[in-house]
Amino acid sequence: MKKIFIFSITLLLIIGGFLVVVGGEPKDREKINGGEEELQQIQSHFEVIIDDYDDNVTVGDNITVEFTVENIGGAEGTQDIVFSVNGDILATKGSVTLAPGQSYDGESIWETKAEGDYNLTVASEDDGETVTVTVEGEEGEEIGTNMMIGMIAIIAMVAVALIAIVRRKKRSSAQQSSQHKQESPSSQIESYQQKPSQQQQSSPEAPIEEITTPKQKLQELQEMKEEGLINEEEFERKKGEILDNY
Repeated sequence: MKKIFIFSITLLLIIGGFLVVVGGEPKDREKINGGEEELQQIQSHFEVIIDDYDDNVTVGDNITVEFTVENIGGAEGTQDIVFSVNGDILATKGSVTLAPGQSYDGESIWETKAEGDYNLTVASEDDGETVTVTVEGEEGEEIGTNMMIGMIAIIAMVAVALIAIVRRKKRSSAQQSSQHKQESPSSQIESYQQKPSQQQQSSPEAPIEEITTPKQKLQELQEMKEEGLINEEEFERKKGEILDNY
């Protein structure tokens, strides 16, 4: 009987301990979760939200980031608000004090100096938010390209103008040369006007009707040219024959 009694007590102790362990776990978890909620209710919690920012900029432009910090905790608190770019702190708004439910609106301005992608972060001691901004090519490069295009256009216009002037001078020179050639037969006729032909000198008794002087032939040739009966090339050839024969 004594052994049975001891065994029964031992078995009851084992069963009771198991029930305590199994039944105590949910209670502990509830206690932990409840402790966190109670802790948040009695402490401040600064939540950060980025409201607006410039996301399309070129090198040299300023980026303005507007943000809101709200105390969603249950107690008043004081924290520093930090603005950073790629992890480098650029500005700090120190000692921001907010009561529960109160918010603070602020902005940070950053001047870009090189192209690339940048992570802009606004953070409190409890929370933070990050946005990515792409900074595109330098403004000076675009201006330089436009200046280069303008210079090329000016050079092309000057070249066209020079070509036109040269062609005009050549055309004027050719016209003057042509006028000189057209005037030469008259001067040659005048030069031969005072020279009697060999036929006139050797045959003084020949009838006047049968004598044709170089002047007359050249005049006839000139008239044929003016009337369009012969062209310039034929005129020059026949004029040469007349002059060679006399």
